[in-house]
Amino acid sequence: MQSQTRRAPGVLRALPETLPFYPYCRTNSKPLRLNKKAKKQKDIDAELNDDGSDTIIANKPLLSAIDILNRFGFTLFFFVDSTNRQCLSAIPKVSQWCHYALKVFNSDGRIGNYSRVICIPNNSSPHEINISSTTSDPIMQANINSSLTSSVSKQQQGMAMLQKTGFYHLPFLHPKRQALLHLLGANRVPSIIVVDNRFGTIITRYGWEAIEREISKLDQYIESKWIENKKDIDEDLSNHFESEVVRNWGEGKSGLPLWWTLFGWIM
Repeated sequence: MQSQTRRAPGVLRALPETLPFYPYCRTNSKPLRLNKKAKKQKDIDAELNDDGSDTIIANKPLLSAIDILNRFGFTLFFFVDSTNRQCLSAIPKVSQWCHYALKVFNSDGRIGNYSRVICIPNNSSPHEINISSTTSDPIMQANINSSLTSSVSKQQQGMAMLQKTGFYHLPFLHPKRQALLHLLGANRVPSIIVVDNRFGTIITRYGWEAIEREISKLDQYIESKWIENKKDIDEDLSNHFESEVVRNWGEGKSGLPLWWTLFGWIM
């Protein structure tokens, strides 16, 4: 009984119980590069915006304390700004990488994912309101914005840049946001601060840089598997992208080569 009431460790203790969540949806099963020669630009644009209805779960529970304490996994705090072009380019790349690289095989042979991405934008959603001028109650602020999130129309719902990503969203006006920024020492966009779920400690502040270096390797993997199987590789559970970055994180390393780390210190 004691283990069930145990609190989340370290900086993860500052997380709320629920957050808005954008379910993952891949817009096409074939590598887009294979289609470019055969399709006109309008067809490519249509494929990129293909189906996978723009949905949002207003209040999805984060993994429970018992889950994150008993299993390996990471919490990726992804800091972005919708006015930053590099951020807008990074979001779909990180979404796809996380979808493949963070999967793990359970002892029963099934695929699980005990990691999560929490996106923390540097600007507010259009429907968020700030009631700090009329009340200092942070719970009321969170409840009002949560209600707005669940009641607005699909066109106004959430942040368009997070649709289909598989990310949680910590809203700009959420009362927990400032505390997390302080605890994590976040000061740039785009950036990903990787936290170990078992201990709540920071593994690296350069998660985006490590992921960016591995994206081309993932692209080659997806393309080769599609050529080999001629079908969506998600349908074949035997296909699993072995991420060197994830392996490094599991060992408490940054996932970046030593020369990159030394260069970062010099700069």
